Amino acid sequence: MSVNAELGDIRDPMPGTDGESLEDVSSPRPETDCSQMSSVAPPDGCDIPVTEPYADSFAEAAEETFIARNRAYLSRMRRFAGVDRAVAYTLMWRGWQILAGGLTILFIARFLTATQQGFYYTFNGILGLQVFFELGLSGVILQFASHERAKLTIGQKGQVDGDAIARCRLASILRTAVGWYAVAACAMVAVVLPVGVWFFGRQASADSVSWLGPWAGIVLFSGLSLFLAPLLSFLQGLGMVSQVAAAHTLKAIAASLLLWVGLIAGFGLHASVLYVGATALVVLIWLLAKQRVMLRKIVADYDPRTTVNWRHEIWPFQWRIAISWLSGYFIWPVINPIVFGLEGPVVAGQMGMSMAVLAGVGTMAISWINTKAPAFGVLVARKDYRGLDRLFFRSLAQSLTVAAVLAGVAWAAICYLNHIDSSWAVRVLPPLPFGILALAMGVNHVVFSEAIYLRAHKREPFLWPSVMLGASNVTCAYVLGKAYGVFGIICGYAILCLVIGLGLGTWIFVTKRREWHQYDPDNLHSDV
Repeated sequence: MSVNAELGDIRDPMPGTDGESLEDVSSPRPETDCSQMSSVAPPDGCDIPVTEPYADSFAEAAEETFIARNRAYLSRMRRFAGVDRAVAYTLMWRGWQILAGGLTILFIARFLTATQQGFYYTFNGILGLQVFFELGLSGVILQFASHERAKLTIGQKGQVDGDAIARCRLASILRTAVGWYAVAACAMVAVVLPVGVWFFGRQASADSVSWLGPWAGIVLFSGLSLFLAPLLSFLQGLGMVSQVAAAHTLKAIAASLLLWVGLIAGFGLHASVLYVGATALVVLIWLLAKQRVMLRKIVADYDPRTTVNWRHEIWPFQWRIAISWLSGYFIWPVINPIVFGLEGPVVAGQMGMSMAVLAGVGTMAISWINTKAPAFGVLVARKDYRGLDRLFFRSLAQSLTVAAVLAGVAWAAICYLNHIDSSWAVRVLPPLPFGILALAMGVNHVVFSEAIYLRAHKREPFLWPSVMLGASNVTCAYVLGKAYGVFGIICGYAILCLVIGLGLGTWIFVTKRREWHQYDPDNLHSDV
């Protein structure tokens, strides 16, 4: 079975539509007794009018041919663009995020003050501390589940068939993930909640903004989302990328609608609680309604004699990803809290809104890579390295094109707002720093893609570059921020991304790819 089939590819060929013309569809007509026909329009080759039923069938055939040709054309376009079912659903989710993100930016600028906007976006920066409790396990779960999935088949009713050892190991992975995240979620709430109270309470403008209640609600619902996160990663590892993306789409729509209603109703920062609450509750309801039966069947295969050894199998891989993820917090999310502390909530609001725009662009573009992560794991398990390279580099080119186009549109819009001296322009960064930040986002996109590729081998070679970049970024952001403000922070960040991220990261990618891939023509598959 091909990987595309396992992932539910929708690119099914249309039988009988290659190069057909109208004459191809109309088969030779049998001889007809023209004297028995009633009067309608005359066909070719008969001077007596034909019957209405014959004319109707001729029109239906023409219409079916037209539809079939267009379906074949669209199928070829989907193959060229790399849009399979998983990508399509993920693009719906990411597309809604971009559309809703743009509308949310307008709603925030319209219904929140500049100071409230700074608190709103800095909330997310402090919530990023949850990576210190998750420790990168969700990415490990996806990769380990996809490797076991290569030996199994999943029926329409949720039954898992195949290698008995693989089923037991899959159950062990699920149990370990749920236990870990239950503890991590509780610890996150217990630590992050008071840290946020201390951080925001230090601001002189804190007394003029009602932030304590919203902050507490956001942290509690974020704890629930963290607890559910491993189940989504596990399902993605099983190849259910399109189903998980559909759930994400539903979650994003519900959350955005509630946020907008709350902002319009004048809830202020309390509207953010509605957003975070919806993201957690929709996922919980979807898991209970759609995936409960299958997950219970997988857990039922658990055998303590055949388990995944966390210490010897997962931890050697996880601790590298964990440090890489912890470093990632100091590479991107920490920037807004630093700006908040040095420049105040108004400038932090500009920075946060600009980062939100570029984050939407990045998440949209990375969909071409993220949705292929389970397929990467399967191809690595089969040692089909040529198929892996073919799929990855095609997806990378497609995703980079999307990132460049969307970032260019965003930058042009900001230039226009500044050109007409719009009051909306003061809610985001000026064109020059925004353009530099967009360049850094594009560089990071390449590095993130290379990391996903290499992690499909259940290894983490980006550990020390991430540590170097994170430590350097925090130092530069604080030093340059105090001396040159937000522009200095952005310039330092972009230079570090180019030198350490793209330079050192790509060298590691090329070196490890050559080292790990031992080509064996007898073990190669081409059904990707």
